[in-house]
Amino acid sequence: MKLANNKKWTIWRVLFGTEADLGKRVLPLFGLSMFMFMFAIGVGYYLGDSLPEDFLIDILAQIPEPSDNFAVLIYRIVSNNVLVSAMLIISGIIFGLPPLLLILYNGFIVGWISFLAASEMGIWYTLMSLLPHGIIEIPTINFCAALGLGLGYELVNSFRKRGNVREYLINTVKLLLKRIIPFLVIAAIVESALISLLLNSL
Repeated sequence: MKLANNKKWTIWRVLFGTEADLGKRVLPLFGLSMFMFMFAIGVGYYLGDSLPEDFLIDILAQIPEPSDNFAVLIYRIVSNNVLVSAMLIISGIIFGLPPLLLILYNGFIVGWISFLAASEMGIWYTLMSLLPHGIIEIPTINFCAALGLGLGYELVNSFRKRGNVREYLINTVKLLLKRIIPFLVIAAIVESALISLLLNSL
């Protein structure tokens, strides 16, 4: 039993480093965020053919144009995802509500775009385009949403003299710099490679 506990603790250390305690604290919130995200994907996919075309144009206008320069492409994807991650965390100060809304919105858009892509190129092509980088990026973004939810919860606890918002924010920033951003960079490299292959095949 002791060996199993040590192994489990080692896994948490590998994932979260010195902020392993914070990672374990927000794990239930991470589960909630992932559930909401996957639910929103399902809704977006289901409603994919009933949404107005103007809405699609507005959404696609917010997506950066792909570049044939690999380094530029990575930079654009990383900067966008880091900005989204920071927004998810910081917005949690409003009692944790904005991160949930942002996750629902992003999940809905992913589901909708997946429907459009699947309609044109097939479901397997869509999955293979999404999964290689999404398997890293999606949990990482949702973990940031969990940190935002945790920030709202910590703020409420601070009013009850049970929380420490300053300490929570310090540990969150450390986790962002040491774990979250590196994961987002890895996901961006994979995504950029896929986009480059697609552009070269056209």
